[in-house]
Amino acid sequence: MAAAIMDFNNTKELCYAVAQGDAPYPTAFRLKGKKWEAIWDTDNVRRFLSRGSS
Repeated sequence: MAAAIMDFNNTKELCYAVAQGDAPYPTAFRLKGKKWEAIWDTDNVRRFLSRGSS
């Protein structure tokens, strides 16, 4: 869902953008079942989106 909100086509694109510094790094991680999930703070995502529209 974070990839769509930040206007990436898929999570692979989002991960690449994070690695390149073109998207915000996740604020935290949580373990759900046996998999780790990234969590983005709403304010960080809003700042990222507003930066791109200027």
